[in-house]
Amino acid sequence: MSQGLKNISALVVIAVVAAIGYFIFLQPDNTALSLGGYSELSSQLLSKTQIFIERRGTLESVQLDFGVFTDDRFLSLQSFSTDIPDQSVGKNNLFNEAQPVLGGQ
Repeated sequence: MSQGLKNISALVVIAVVAAIGYFIFLQPDNTALSLGGYSELSSQLLSKTQIFIERRGTLESVQLDFGVFTDDRFLSLQSFSTDIPDQSVGKNNLFNEAQPVLGGQ
């Protein structure tokens, strides 16, 4: 590719990128980049945050009584579980075994 053709193609690429940048960022009616219209979103976020704070306060006021674990009836319980012996899982690795050498060597 000649040097002139490379220069022209580089200029075309730069022009296309500039046109895309102009279209995306400099359009006056582009509402995606404006800061307006987020008041509803912020009010919803504020209300959900308030609900979260209220529920957190409710959960922090809960008191758990662990005295059931020190009760004689709980301590006298017996376990009837059986131990499961260890078992091999999967297949043996075939590549660890001695393989015969092919070709009589």
